[in-house]
Amino acid sequence: MNYSKLASKLRAKIGKFSGYVSENLDKTAQRFINEAIYGIMHSQSVMLTEIGRGLETHVSLKKKFLSKLMIRFSKITRRTSL
Repeated sequence: MNYSKLASKLRAKIGKFSGYVSENLDKTAQRFINEAIYGIMHSQSVMLTEIGRGLETHVSLKKKFLSKLMIRFSKITRRTSL
């Protein structure tokens, strides 16, 4: 089985789904939603630290980074609930 093709198809489907979810948001919010969905699926957890680890980025998961994620998420949820 070719895992790179499978992974790219999965990323494309996640991108399409996140496009529907974040339709009326700005570009950075759309990217956040896309990466959050991928991180949730990869880590199989909704905890921010686990999502961050699931993204496999080279960014340190320090408290400052996690607080930025929480601030961004709260802005998105406030905007969509209005």
